[in-house]
Amino acid sequence: MQATCSDASAQPKTALTANGPLTSLERLSQRIRSLGMEPAHAMSLLLIALALIGWGAIVSGTLHAGAIAFALLYPLTAYYLGRLVLAAVNVEVCVKTSFAVLFLLGYLALGLIQLAVHSLLPGLLGWQFGVIFATVLLGQLLLVPRDQNPAAPDAWGSVYLCGFCLLAATCWARGLLRPVQFDGREVVFRHWWDFFIHASLIARFTTELGLWRMGNGEIAGLPPVFYHYASYLGPVTQTLFSGQSALEAARGYWTPMGTFLTGLAAYVLVLPWAGRGGGVCAAVALLVVPDASHYWPANCWLAYHWLQQIGCAGMYGTACAALSLTMLGQWRRQHARSALVLGLSLMAATLLYKAQIFVVFVPLFGACLGLYWPGLSRRRRRLLFVAWGVVCFLGALLLNRLHPQDRPFGLNYPFFEDYGRLLAVNFPEGRCRRLLEAGFAGLGRSRYYAAVLGLSALSAFGLWLALAALLLLRTLFQRQCAVTDAPPWLALMVYLIFLAGLNDYALVGHTKWEITHRPFVWVYFLLCTWCAGRTWCLLKERRVVGGGRNNRLLAVAALVLPSLMLVLPWRMGLRVQEGTFPWQFEAANVRAASGLVESAHFLAAAGQRTDIIQDSHCDAQLVLGGLSEKRSYLARLNDWQRHHSARVRQEVEKRRLYVERLPCLTSLAELVEAARESGIRWFVLHPDDDVAWPRAILDKPAFAWGGYRVFDLAALPSAAGYPTDKIAITPSSSPVAPLKRSER
Repeated sequence: MQATCSDASAQPKTALTANGPLTSLERLSQRIRSLGMEPAHAMSLLLIALALIGWGAIVSGTLHAGAIAFALLYPLTAYYLGRLVLAAVNVEVCVKTSFAVLFLLGYLALGLIQLAVHSLLPGLLGWQFGVIFATVLLGQLLLVPRDQNPAAPDAWGSVYLCGFCLLAATCWARGLLRPVQFDGREVVFRHWWDFFIHASLIARFTTELGLWRMGNGEIAGLPPVFYHYASYLGPVTQTLFSGQSALEAARGYWTPMGTFLTGLAAYVLVLPWAGRGGGVCAAVALLVVPDASHYWPANCWLAYHWLQQIGCAGMYGTACAALSLTMLGQWRRQHARSALVLGLSLMAATLLYKAQIFVVFVPLFGACLGLYWPGLSRRRRRLLFVAWGVVCFLGALLLNRLHPQDRPFGLNYPFFEDYGRLLAVNFPEGRCRRLLEAGFAGLGRSRYYAAVLGLSALSAFGLWLALAALLLLRTLFQRQCAVTDAPPWLALMVYLIFLAGLNDYALVGHTKWEITHRPFVWVYFLLCTWCAGRTWCLLKERRVVGGGRNNRLLAVAALVLPSLMLVLPWRMGLRVQEGTFPWQFEAANVRAASGLVESAHFLAAAGQRTDIIQDSHCDAQLVLGGLSEKRSYLARLNDWQRHHSARVRQEVEKRRLYVERLPCLTSLAELVEAARESGIRWFVLHPDDDVAWPRAILDKPAFAWGGYRVFDLAALPSAAGYPTDKIAITPSSSPVAPLKRSER
C-alpha cells in the first residue's frame, strides 16, 4: 500500500515532566517551545546559521559581527513567517508541523515581501528588513499557543535533513567558495562568468535609489529589464549586514542556499504521499546522485547540477514550483480552499523566482488542477483536463498572432535543426553526435525530430527516465496508479512539446533556447524525486523497511549511507562550474588582467554607488561592472547588439560610437562636454588604448595599476558646472595603492 501522510501522523505530545523536578534540558526545551518552535526546529535553524557563517567566512576570509547577526536573524524570520502563512492554511498535520515546509514557505514568502516592499516603498532595504522582522515577531502573538498544537512528527528528523542538505550544498559549492586564483599578471575566476551579472544585479538593490530607479545596470539610463529578481533579496540583505561584496554574496550565499532549498523541496514534495522516509530518499537522490551527463550518452549541455549551479535562480524557481504542487495536493486531500489559494499564489510567484520554469509550470499546474479537483467524477476530471489543453492551444495561437513575423509556436525547422546541432557539438565523438549532425537532410524531418527529442530526453534524465518507466509500468499493472504519479509525466510531455514546437527567440529576443533548454531541470527534479519516493513505497510494501527488529540496522544504514555518498558531490562540486564544454575556458575560468581587477576594486570604494562607469573596451564579460558594483554606460556590447528591440539596438550603436570617440578627444572642453552629456563619472583606459587627451589629464589619473588607468571625469578643471541630475559628484580621490587581498 502506498505510504501516505497519515502514516507519519503526529504522535500525542508527551509531557516533559516526570515524577521529579525538571532537568536543565527539559527546562531549555520548554523555553524554546514558549518561543513558538520545537527544540529540534531550533537546532535546525542553528545549523543553517552556522552554515551561513561558515560560507561567508570562507568566501570573504573574515568573520564579521554583521554576518553573524544576519545568519541568526534571516533564517529565524523565514521560519516565523512560514508559521504565520501556514497557520491560515488547512493542511495535514505532517505538512503543517514539518520544519522543511515551514522554512521553505517562509523563505520564499520573505523574498517576495522584500521585493514588494522594496518596489513600492522608499528607504534602504536593510531598514525595510528590520520592519519586516519586527512585524513577523509581533505576528507570532496572534498564533495559537504552541502547547495546544501537536508535536512535529519529523522534529528530530528535520535536524538530520537540514544537516545533510547543508553538507551537500557545501560540497556542491566547493569550487565556488574559493574560486579566485592569481596567475602572474592575471586573475582567474574559476566560476561561470554570469556571476558578474548576478553581482551587478545584487548591487543595484543596495543603493538609496533602489533597483527600479537605478535602471539598467549595463546601459545606464535605460529602464531595468524584466527579470526574476526575488531570489536576490537574501544575498542583498547579507551584503547590507556583513559588508561583503555582491560577488561574494552571490558565491557564498545565493548558490549554496539555493542548493539547500532544493533538498528541502524534494522532501516536501514527496512527504504527503511517501512519508518522511520517502522524503529523505528524494532529497538524497537529488543532491547526491550524479546526473545523466556523467554517463552515456554524456551530453554536458543537459547536465542538471551544472545548470543549477551556474544559474541558481533555477533552484529557487524549482523549490517554489514544488511547494506549489504540494499545496495543490493538499487541496485535493483536505478539500481546503486555503491550500488552493496558496498553491495558486506560489505558482504565480514562480515567475519572480525563475521565469523559464514558470512558463512550463503553468500548463502542468492547470492540468493537475483538473486532475486533482476534489469531489468530481473521473469523467469530469478528464473533461477539465481536455479543456485546459484547449486553453493552452488557444494561448499558443494568440502568441502567434502577437508575433506574426516570427511565430513562436509551430514547426520551425531551421530553429529546431540549430538546436539539434548544438546538442551534437556537446556529445562526445560517436553515433549520437553523427546522428544529429546530419540534420534534416540526413534523416528526414520525422526521424530527425524523433532523434533529437529522444536523445534530449535520454541525455537529460538518463537512469531516472528508465527507472520511472519501470515504476510506472508496475503501478499500472497492479492498478495502484494515483494522481500523484501524473506530474512527472505531464512535465515531461510539456517539456518535449516546447522543445519540438517553440521558437523561444521570438518571445525572449535576446538569446536562443532560454525556454526550450533551461526548464529540463524542473523535469529532472520531478522524475528524480518521484522515483525516490516510489522506490521507498515499494520497499515499504515489500517490508524491507518500516518496522521490525532488523530495521534498527536499516535505520543506522539510512543515516550513514547518505553521509558516505557525500563524497560524490564533494568530488563533482570542485569543477561543476566549468562543465565539460568545448568553450569551458571562455565561459568559466574567466581571465582578467590584475590591473582591471584592481581598478574595479578601487571603483567599488570610490565615489557613490549611483556613479556611472565606462570601460574603454565596453566590459565584455562585466568583470568591471560586477566587481565595482556600479552601473555602466555601455557593457556587454555583443550581447546587447543581438537584442530583439530595434530601439535598444539603435541606442547601443549610438553609445558604442560615443565610447569609441571619447579617447579621440583632444581638448579639455570637448572631454568635459562629452562627460556632461553621457553622465559618465569614471572612465577606465586599457594599456593598449591610443588616447588623444591632453597630457595634463593623462598624467593625473585617479588610480593606475598594471597599465590600467581610472579617470574621474567629475574632477576635471571645468567640471564644476556639471548638472547633478545625471551623475553624483563627490570630491576626487587621490591615487591610492592597490587593495590588499584581505581587503577585497
